[in-house]
Amino acid sequence: MKKDAKEYRQKVHTIVKPILNLKSKEYEDARDASYLNTFKLSKGFDKLIKLYFEYGIERISTICYTGSNIRVTEENMPYVYECLVTVCETLDLKKIPALYIMQGDLNAFTIGAQDPIIVLNDDCIRKLNHEELLFILGHEVGHIKSEHCLYHSLGANIPIIGGIVGSLTFGLGELVMQGLMIAYYDWLRKSEFTADHAGLLACQDYEAAISVLAKLAGLPKAYYDSFDIQTFLTQAQEFEDMDSSLYNKILKIISAKGTTHPWTVLRAKELENWVNSGEYNRIINRTSKWLVEEEQRLTAKEEEEIKKAEELSVKLEQAEAETTKLRESAEMLKAEIDMATPDRRNAMIRQLNQMNNNIITAENKAKAAESALKKSREKIEELHNALIEIKETIDWEALKNEVQDDSASEMNAENAVYKEITALPLSEGNGNTSSEQ
Repeated sequence: MKKDAKEYRQKVHTIVKPILNLKSKEYEDARDASYLNTFKLSKGFDKLIKLYFEYGIERISTICYTGSNIRVTEENMPYVYECLVTVCETLDLKKIPALYIMQGDLNAFTIGAQDPIIVLNDDCIRKLNHEELLFILGHEVGHIKSEHCLYHSLGANIPIIGGIVGSLTFGLGELVMQGLMIAYYDWLRKSEFTADHAGLLACQDYEAAISVLAKLAGLPKAYYDSFDIQTFLTQAQEFEDMDSSLYNKILKIISAKGTTHPWTVLRAKELENWVNSGEYNRIINRTSKWLVEEEQRLTAKEEEEIKKAEELSVKLEQAEAETTKLRESAEMLKAEIDMATPDRRNAMIRQLNQMNNNIITAENKAKAAESALKKSREKIEELHNALIEIKETIDWEALKNEVQDDSASEMNAENAVYKEITALPLSEGNGNTSSEQ
């Protein structure tokens, strides 16, 4: 792919490195991941999603932006386009999403679920340097990679969907909607922490990431060059310390109700906490050697899962055999009941009822084993695909160099220790080799 020549090179200060085989779960905020998993299992959200696609709401939203704003291409805005390409390569997003520019203050957002697009306000190009632009684009790509877009789009169209639900359920659906929305808005704010992690991984410049958040918080352009980000982080810590008062904590919760984004200073503090946890460095310092270790770990998990699947397969066969045996016995008993005397018939009927209960129990065992086996096989397939992807990603030549570098480092360390030992003065009576002795 053609690189944007002069303009792009002039604005690049930090050369970011691609993060091999990056998975969204590695940088996701735990609270975000927990909420999202709940939504995916929620029948209420299933119905909303069905309505969302059934009524073409996604397509309406997409048409509004694609019909009114400029799409960024390699020809019309090469610098901005190359920034997007860099971010997608860095975060290992295979398909480059469409990017549109619209007039507006410092902001960006992503819409659409099946084919998401990024919309960037023109202030981002005027007010952000290269690393900062990578951060804000990485933030949006992080939403895409973590599959936030469907639920974000649902939220943006809640008034439309709510009207449809209300009309279909004579108003009763609105009560369900309100319950969902309380959890939904809390998740929205947590999902922003995940996207900020992705933004930092995309720009690989901590100060640039915090600088963007300071600008979003209202930093005037006249102070861009002289602003000390440490003062912003101090403010973030002071804001977090307010939770020590229960009254302040309640006020913060009430104030945040119904908002889609967390307080900007809180985002800065959460990003600082994530960096201090060591997770950022763990991801960013990946090597081919790390990938080999990851391959070994996944191989062990795959072998463990295969063994589990084999055990479940045996359980399923046993449960099915037990069910078949019980059914055959029940059929034989039914035949005997028809020929039995009235005195014996009542006892045999009770025996048949118990046998039918045992059949139901055996059938449930078989269903549970079958369900667990299906999940286990899906897990094996997932691990197998991940292993294939890792093997294709490993740069064996780079790995060879890494091993040689490690060996050289170890040898240098051993030589340094040897030199320190030989440089020590020899004490009397302990290895003294003078002619007097």
